[in-house]
Amino acid sequence: MIQISLLNLAEWAAIGPPLANHLWQSTLFAAVAGLLTLLLRRNHARARHWLWLAASVKFVVPFSFLVAIGSQFEWRTAHAVTPTLSGAIDQISQPFAPPVAPAVSTPAAPPVSPFVPALIAAVWFLGSAAVVLRWCVCWRRIQTAVRTAG
Repeated sequence: MIQISLLNLAEWAAIGPPLANHLWQSTLFAAVAGLLTLLLRRNHARARHWLWLAASVKFVVPFSFLVAIGSQFEWRTAHAVTPTLSGAIDQISQPFAPPVAPAVSTPAAPPVSPFVPALIAAVWFLGSAAVVLRWCVCWRRIQTAVRTAG
């Protein structure tokens, strides 16, 4: 069997879904932070700084880690909370979790390739690299303009 250079297929299968969850949640969080930054552009730079700092922390700390920490504490359930709200939160926090087997028998779906998590991670990494490269090019232009102006 061909091995992936960094991890073998069994390791990819183990870390793929949690990694995909972390990547989509962090990307969504960054998009929301970007939209909020646009809304706060007339406010102090301090507000935008703290907003982007929170987005950066989200990239470092996976949501699953926070859930694991929270599960260590005993929580009292409120009687006013409806089960549909907690079910929706559970569903949003784990979109790549394996679905529950349906009661009605259906034809078997084709198996998912073990390369899918690696492909998702690679596409996300390439997108991030493109954003960083664009930022570096713009920063280089600003440096050149400052040098030629003085």
